[in-house]
Amino acid sequence: MTVPFESSFSEGVSAGPGHFAMQENCAHITSFQAAALLVETDPLDLLLVHLEQQWTIKEAAEQLGWSLLKTYRQVQRLLDLGLLVVSQHIPRKGRAIKKYTAACECFFVPYHLTPMGALEQLLDVLEQDARRMLFTSTARVFEAESVRTQHEVGLHLFRNRHGQPSVIHSLCAENQPPRGIVRNLLDQEATALWNEWASLRLNHDDAKALQQRLASLVREFSEKQGSGRYLMRVALVPVEDASP
Repeated sequence: MTVPFESSFSEGVSAGPGHFAMQENCAHITSFQAAALLVETDPLDLLLVHLEQQWTIKEAAEQLGWSLLKTYRQVQRLLDLGLLVVSQHIPRKGRAIKKYTAACECFFVPYHLTPMGALEQLLDVLEQDARRMLFTSTARVFEAESVRTQHEVGLHLFRNRHGQPSVIHSLCAENQPPRGIVRNLLDQEATALWNEWASLRLNHDDAKALQQRLASLVREFSEKQGSGRYLMRVALVPVEDASP
């Protein structure tokens, strides 16, 4: 038998011992302490897996690949601020087993409450793990492509067709010019990988067209359910004031 959790939080009522307030079914963080916690990778990852889900500490540890001790400590930090709540007590001999869930299905953390000195620091912190996975996986594919083609992988320093200095990762065989490894991976039998920086000269309308086309491609392929897992990072940003 399990004892279900019934939320007592209502819209517009302060909750989480002064650390957040409910607005339009979303918990708006109101304390520096809670904001600081939620820009740390571990508490953030733990809260995310509990959104609309409930887990015991053991189950959460298995989901995240953490030790029980690490999971217990992070659960306690979120519990202390009311960001996690006990959702079920499962009776057994001795102490009941507790399941936990997020206090709300939605949270908003105002940047000005975080300890970050600049907004770019917050962006950097939140993307560290994804960037690490991107670089690690890219290096693994580059090494495999070097073995597949029996070409050496290295840096290629040159001037591109616009006369700009360029540095790219390339494959090179004896008596052959280097060839960019990313473009080499376009071969049908090669691993599907694309990783490229480009400096573009676009007017506002062209930039918006590119933005919308990229968004459309991401949506289209996000709906597919294939057997392989891929990480994709798409970005387009003005480096000067590009407002219309």
